[in-house]
Amino acid sequence: MPLNFTSSMPWAWALYAAQAVLITIICYRRFFHPLHAVPGPFLPAVTRLYLWYHNIIKDGSYYKKIDEMHVKYGTRSHSGLVVVASPNPAHRRSCRSDRPK
Repeated sequence: MPLNFTSSMPWAWALYAAQAVLITIICYRRFFHPLHAVPGPFLPAVTRLYLWYHNIIKDGSYYKKIDEMHVKYGTRSHSGLVVVASPNPAHRRSCRSDRPK
Protein backbone atom coordinates (compact mmCIF):
# COMPACT_ATOMS: atom_id res chain seq x y z
CA MET A 1 0.00 0.00 0.00
CA PRO A 2 1.73 3.22 -1.11
CA LEU A 3 1.71 6.22 1.20
CA ASN A 4 -0.09 9.25 -0.11
CA PHE A 5 1.03 12.22 1.99
CA THR A 6 -0.80 14.81 -0.07
CA SER A 7 -4.29 13.75 0.98
CA SER A 8 -3.94 12.04 4.37
CA MET A 9 -1.23 14.14 6.11
CA PRO A 10 -0.56 17.48 4.43
CA TRP A 11 1.18 18.80 7.57
CA ALA A 12 3.78 16.00 7.46
CA TRP A 13 5.72 17.65 4.63
CA ALA A 14 5.87 20.89 6.60
CA LEU A 15 7.34 19.02 9.58
CA TYR A 16 9.90 17.27 7.40
CA ALA A 17 10.88 20.56 5.80
CA ALA A 18 11.23 22.27 9.20
CA GLN A 19 13.43 19.44 10.48
CA ALA A 20 15.59 19.61 7.37
CA VAL A 21 16.03 23.37 7.75
CA LEU A 22 16.99 23.06 11.43
CA ILE A 23 19.50 20.29 10.76
CA THR A 24 21.00 22.29 7.90
CA ILE A 25 21.34 25.41 10.08
CA ILE A 26 22.96 23.43 12.92
CA CYS A 27 25.41 21.72 10.55
CA TYR A 28 26.35 25.03 8.95
CA ARG A 29 26.89 26.80 12.26
CA ARG A 30 28.96 23.98 13.73
CA PHE A 31 31.07 22.92 10.74
CA PHE A 32 31.08 25.67 8.06
CA HIS A 33 30.70 28.98 9.90
CA PRO A 34 33.82 31.22 9.89
CA LEU A 35 34.11 30.77 13.68
CA HIS A 36 33.73 26.97 13.64
CA ALA A 37 37.35 26.44 14.70
CA VAL A 38 36.97 28.40 17.95
CA PRO A 39 36.77 25.91 20.83
CA GLY A 40 33.74 25.80 23.06
CA PRO A 41 30.61 23.86 23.93
CA PHE A 42 28.25 22.68 21.21
CA LEU A 43 25.07 24.46 22.24
CA PRO A 44 26.41 28.06 22.29
CA ALA A 45 28.00 27.45 18.89
CA VAL A 46 24.67 26.62 17.23
CA THR A 47 21.94 28.47 19.16
CA ARG A 48 21.22 31.34 21.51
CA LEU A 49 19.20 29.13 23.84
CA TYR A 50 22.28 28.65 26.05
CA LEU A 51 22.55 32.39 26.62
CA TRP A 52 18.81 32.71 27.16
CA TYR A 53 18.75 29.85 29.66
CA HIS A 54 21.55 31.21 31.81
CA ASN A 55 20.33 34.82 31.73
CA ILE A 56 16.58 34.23 32.13
CA ILE A 57 16.14 30.89 33.89
CA LYS A 58 19.33 30.97 36.00
CA ASP A 59 18.88 34.65 36.95
CA GLY A 60 21.76 36.17 35.00
CA SER A 61 24.51 33.68 35.75
CA TYR A 62 25.91 33.69 32.21
CA TYR A 63 28.96 35.73 33.18
CA LYS A 64 29.94 32.91 35.56
CA LYS A 65 29.55 30.39 32.75
CA ILE A 66 31.87 32.44 30.53
CA ASP A 67 34.56 32.30 33.23
CA GLU A 68 34.10 28.52 33.47
CA MET A 69 34.42 28.22 29.69
CA HIS A 70 37.69 30.17 29.77
CA VAL A 71 39.08 27.73 32.32
CA LYS A 72 37.92 24.68 30.36
CA TYR A 73 38.51 25.77 26.73
CA GLY A 74 41.23 28.42 27.01
CA THR A 75 41.24 32.16 26.50
CA ARG A 76 39.09 32.00 23.36
CA SER A 77 35.77 30.21 23.60
CA HIS A 78 32.33 30.29 22.01
CA SER A 79 29.90 32.16 24.19
CA GLY A 80 27.25 32.61 21.52
CA LEU A 81 26.51 32.17 17.84
CA VAL A 82 28.85 34.86 16.59
CA VAL A 83 30.33 35.82 19.96
CA VAL A 84 33.80 34.79 20.98
CA ALA A 85 34.63 35.66 24.56
CA SER A 86 38.25 36.56 25.19
CA PRO A 87 39.84 38.62 27.96
CA ASN A 88 42.76 39.49 25.67
CA PRO A 89 42.22 42.57 23.40
CA ALA A 90 44.59 41.12 20.77
CA HIS A 91 42.23 38.18 20.30
CA ARG A 92 39.31 40.51 19.75
CA ARG A 93 41.11 42.30 16.94
CA SER A 94 42.11 39.04 15.25
CA CYS A 95 38.49 37.79 15.14
CA ARG A 96 37.16 40.77 13.22
CA SER A 97 37.36 40.04 9.54
CA ASP A 98 35.50 43.16 8.40
CA ARG A 99 38.14 45.61 9.64
CA PRO A 100 41.69 45.97 8.33
CA LYS A 101 44.52 45.17 10.71
